Formats: sequence, structure tokens, C-alpha cells
Amino acid sequence: MFFQQDALNLQILDVFKIIRKSMTFDTTKRNFHVLSQRISGNAKIFYQGEVYSLHEGDVLYLPSKIRYSQTTDGETLIAVHLNVSGSDEKKINVLTPQNRIGSADAFERIYEAWRVNKCGSRYRALAILYQLLSDLHAQSVHAVQPKDFATIKGAVQYLESQYSDPSLTIEQAASHSNISAVYFRRLFKNSYGISPLKYLISLRIQNAKRLLASGYYRVCEVAAMTGFSDVKYFSAVFKKETGKTPSEYSKYVF
Repeated sequence: MFFQQDALNLQILDVFKIIRKSMTFDTTKRNFHVLSQRISGNAKIFYQGEVYSLHEGDVLYLPSKIRYSQTTDGETLIAVHLNVSGSDEKKINVLTPQNRIGSADAFERIYEAWRVNKCGSRYRALAILYQLLSDLHAQSVHAVQPKDFATIKGAVQYLESQYSDPSLTIEQAASHSNISAVYFRRLFKNSYGISPLKYLISLRIQNAKRLLASGYYRVCEVAAMTGFSDVKYFSAVFKKETGKTPSEYSKYVF
């Protein structure tokens, strides 16, 4: 990936949240680089005889001054437009983060910081971006071992599908990989860099942010839909993770 260069200088030009319906399109040469993550949906990019398949959670790097074609059945992504110096990367890069929720949260925070447009917010967006690249670099260096991933895959998928259940436990998830909770915690921490409980909380808060941003649900409804049986506890965890209460966040995104 382009961020593996030692002397990398970045300048954020703009940040967008893009929602596309089913479409196929060709691009023109652009004078900026793009780093994006798919929040939802799938796509394929065609460039110089190569096909790049993109799925929910994937991070995509597009170097400047290239032409490519893309097709999608529908997708939502956050895209950061950049000036990049210190990198000679000319290829399209696709990375599936080990901690998809963490990287998605970082992209959301970059987008939020950028659109606030207050004194110092642009520096904050750039700081979050550098931290994100540091985390992605660490993940690419210490990649998940195939054997470890195969061992915990069932448990991770169970967490991701059942996060809205307030009675969900790490022990239940571990049982879906036929391993003990202790062994699951160890393999998960080695692979993802965080505990499975922290990952579960991140899943819940990330989805709570999405529901609050929709404007359709009250705080108590969001709490119940994301695995929190107690609204006060939900509000406390939400503020710890985001720096804002759910009500403050709802006003902030609108």
C-alpha cells in the first residue's frame, strides 16, 4: 500500500460521503489521489486489464492521473481526496482491514471533522487520517495468519451478526468456533489488536451512529436496536466512545 513509504506527506483536499445506485461509469484523469472505505455495497474496478473486487469494509487507494472503469450494484462510501508527496505508488491498492469497524469509525470521524469546518478541525481530520494509516500499516505488517483466521472466523461472524442481542456473550461467540473463550480472546487480540469485547462495543456504537444519523429513531430505540438494554448505560458508553452523548451526536450530524 502507498502508506508504507517512509517520508509520506499528505494534504486533505476534500472529504465526501458518496451514495451510488446501480451504475457503470468511466473516469477521467484526476490530479488528486483518493483513499476511501466502503460503508456498504460492492463494486468492481477495471484498470489496465486487472479487475479489483471491492466489498463492504474494503479500503481503496486510487493514485492520481489514472483512468479506470467501475461497476456497482449500489454502494455507500467515504472518500478522502488527497495531495500525496513522498510516495511513488502508481497502482490501485485494495486492503481489507482486520478491524473493519475501527477503520470505518476513523473514516466517519475524518468526514465529521472536515464538514464541521471550525478552527483546528482540518488539522484534526488530518491527524485522524495519519493515525488510520498507522493502524492499517501495522495490520499489513502483522497480517492475520490464515490458520488463526480460520479458527476464529465462525466466532467473529457470530459477533457481527448478533451484536444487537443484549444477551450476547463472548463465550457464546467462541462456541461457534468450537474453542474456549480464553483461547478466542487470545487469537482475536493477536489478529485484530483489540479484545473481542472492544470489537463488539465498536460494532454497536458504529451502528448506533448510523441509526442516529438517519434521524428516524429516538435514543431509546437506537439503544434497543444495538444491543443495549439500559438507555443510561448506552448513553455513557456512547459518550465514552465518541465524546458526545447520543442526543448531542444527533444534533451534530444535522
